Amino acid sequence: GGGGGGGGDFDDDDDDAASLALRTALESYPELPSAHFLLFLRRLRSGERAGALDSLHRYFDYAVIAERKGAAARLASSYSSTSFSPNDHPPPGGPGGGVNNNPNGAGAELGGPQPQRNLIQYAPVLLSMLHATFGHDDLAVKATEEAVRVAQQGGDGAAVSYA
Repeated sequence: GGGGGGGGDFDDDDDDAASLALRTALESYPELPSAHFLLFLRRLRSGERAGALDSLHRYFDYAVIAERKGAAARLASSYSSTSFSPNDHPPPGGPGGGVNNNPNGAGAELGGPQPQRNLIQYAPVLLSMLHATFGHDDLAVKATEEAVRVAQQGGDGAAVSYA
């Protein structure tokens, strides 16, 4: 059962199709954020506090890395499709040009809202859920207060409401 890190952290009674699929995903793609999130939820449900916290940390680690790689690829693609001479400067609003009217912040002209920012805003919400699940009410309250603070700073009304 529970414990440390990788894809081998499944209970013996977890022989159902979902467990097999999750195990296979983690073995084949150990950096797949969604697999770590699903493992977080399974561990949370089964009462594995340390394992759930580990899976939550891994989820955010890999999700942020994946988002940064995606943003870099979008930025590179945007610049490669635009011809600049060495003395040119990017157009106002970034490589996509124009004004950023997206309330989700800078960079939205590169393909929509910034998921990394949303990830960061929801991290304390999920941490609060973890603490509340295991009866650590004082830690859950502190994490919820942090979730509200981060969401307010990001101007994300949905995250504020959720927290």
